[in-house]
Amino acid sequence: MTQDFKVTVLGSYSGRNAGDAAILFQIAEDFEKEAPNSLLLVPTTHPTFIRSHFNPQRVRPVSVLPWNASIRILGWPLVRCIRQSQLVLITDGILFDVNLFNPLFSFMPGLALAAFLCRRWNIPMVGYNVGAGPFTTALGKKLARYICQSCDHMYVREQDTLNLLEQIGNSPERLFMAADCVFALKGVGEEAGKAILREAAGGDIGPWVGFNVTTYLGTWLKVGIDRATLIRNLAQAADQLLDHLPVRLAWITTQLMDISFAQEVTKTMRAREKTVLITNERLLPKEMISVLSQMELFFGMRLHSLILATAAGTPALGIVYAPKVRSFMKLMDLERYCIELTDFRPDLFCHMAIQAWTERESLRTRAREKRDELAEAALRTPARVATTYLHLSSPSHHAQ
Repeated sequence: MTQDFKVTVLGSYSGRNAGDAAILFQIAEDFEKEAPNSLLLVPTTHPTFIRSHFNPQRVRPVSVLPWNASIRILGWPLVRCIRQSQLVLITDGILFDVNLFNPLFSFMPGLALAAFLCRRWNIPMVGYNVGAGPFTTALGKKLARYICQSCDHMYVREQDTLNLLEQIGNSPERLFMAADCVFALKGVGEEAGKAILREAAGGDIGPWVGFNVTTYLGTWLKVGIDRATLIRNLAQAADQLLDHLPVRLAWITTQLMDISFAQEVTKTMRAREKTVLITNERLLPKEMISVLSQMELFFGMRLHSLILATAAGTPALGIVYAPKVRSFMKLMDLERYCIELTDFRPDLFCHMAIQAWTERESLRTRAREKRDELAEAALRTPARVATTYLHLSSPSHHAQ
């Protein structure tokens, strides 16, 4: 197979985060459908993950490890990628100025380099499936504005991102509302989800609720709470939930760094025998969706744990540790089922959980309606990009 078009895809694609991996899986599916002669070039610190799980004729990893003369995406591999590409995509939530001068954490220095190169070589750059913010410094806002103005278009995944990019000085004509592409990702079937839970629990026991926690605290939101207190509060919240509802609880982690944190919370619980741990160390995003489809309710801190649950058709209720989680809950019209981490108390959480349990069927119906609506919006973006930038007549349009 020959590739007529090479597309550089910029994002956080190491495989450690199930949400980021889910984005790449869906982008790969979208481009295989809409641009069948394209090859995605993916800068990554973990090339083995890409090689192991993607078709090498469709998706190719580009190592950005230090011995490749790169600090994350900032370096020589990015230059080579862009030079041979017909299109560059900025994806996911990598536009923020937290730790702006640390290229091991912030993508902004690398994105600024990409913007400069695309301008110099007249290569189109597009914001694709973008979430943005926070921007807390004047330099961060200026750099973000330069990157966005270097893009022909910015397809953003929620209204708050669109508003923020306008506020820092970007032209509304460049900005387009879309939706996170993970809403369109499909699982591998309900039976697979049931089998994974049976294996974890030592039998077919339920019903289940899911709970996602993250150790990623204090960077995005000043919570004013120490780690030990947070662990104790989460453990008490989980215990109270199990005291009041006839369920078992699945701790579901979507980032490898969160596994030990979830284990610490579990060890602090009274009712830990009623819990299981499901992690993305073993499961790919599509398998995770199948597990999440078996949950009656899902309580999540990480944004893409909530989006994966919604993709599974399960009501996803947020614990806000970062502004993007608040934006998601607003998008889903579920602000009444949103609890700020700064206000988190076990009794308040349990009250919210009990109320959601009584409404779970109507919440599930609403979740599926919103998922279908957002998936449809997400799937329009790759067709537009392929037609506009790769000069292709979208195959999906021929089928209509």
